Amino acid sequence: MEAVLQSLSSRAKYCRRAAISGRFHVHPARRGHVPRYGVDGAILIGDAAHPVTPVGGQGANMSVADACVPAKLALSNERNLLEEYERLRRPANERSLEFSKWATRLWSLPEWCGPVSLFQMMLRGLAHYPATMRHALQTAATAFQTKILQ
Repeated sequence: MEAVLQSLSSRAKYCRRAAISGRFHVHPARRGHVPRYGVDGAILIGDAAHPVTPVGGQGANMSVADACVPAKLALSNERNLLEEYERLRRPANERSLEFSKWATRLWSLPEWCGPVSLFQMMLRGLAHYPATMRHALQTAATAFQTKILQ
């Protein structure tokens, strides 16, 4: 890892300091959804419409899903593209935002709580309930998807 960090630009010292310390700070997104996903002639996708923290790992997936919906709507000659895009994507994005909020809360716990060990303990508990674990993992992994257009 040290070789990779040294090969980075002048900012490598900051990456090295963070990696060596093992302590990362979480800064939750303070904004939720924008009031509207666009205006006539322009739409917002991804973090421009609904910023998420990297903790939940949903940002890139949400952005790609956001981009696919207006493309499909445009190809189908949808007259109210902006309204339909927002109607379809807002619920899926809300699910991902909620997952991101919970992941941020987990990783923001004080060090003495040990978020990693707490997470491992939760997974061990869920192991006794495979159907529940499968549902939880599937829900988290697919929260960004638009349920209607799949």
